[in-house]
Amino acid sequence: MKILSYFRNQKGITLAELLGTIVLISIVSALLMGIIISSMKNYESVESSNHIRNQANQIMFQLTTIHQNNLEYTLQYIDQHAFEIEYVATNGEKKSLLVERESYQYELEVDGLVLSPTQEIFIDLTNQDQLSVTVELSLQSIGSARNDDVTVQSTISRMTTAREGD
Repeated sequence: MKILSYFRNQKGITLAELLGTIVLISIVSALLMGIIISSMKNYESVESSNHIRNQANQIMFQLTTIHQNNLEYTLQYIDQHAFEIEYVATNGEKKSLLVERESYQYELEVDGLVLSPTQEIFIDLTNQDQLSVTVELSLQSIGSARNDDVTVQSTISRMTTAREGD
């Protein structure tokens, strides 16, 4: 019964109490918005970094596959966004693969040779000395607010020399 009489005696809240509540809610809301915005920026940063690393890994996978399954290949510079791999399969068939990433520029180095407009890179996999090559690929994003870049270094190897008809 005392509880009911307590509520009956209350006339309402004062203006000061109302303003205090509004101020507290505003402060908590501002802190939460800051945390949410910071989390979103961090997510975008991580996503961008992961994307450029995935692009570099895809290119390295393509190079590794060609190195391990063909007789020879030539890397040819197209522009800062693309290069072409011309290769001869073990059945003697000539093929090519265009590696193009429009939103990235690349730098590719194979055994100390940097791929450029004046420098093609030829790998002869029938030659014992070229069964293993060191590859360094650098990708840099362009045209975005973040200038992410990644460098991947790897040694691509082949167990035996390539023979025609294998």
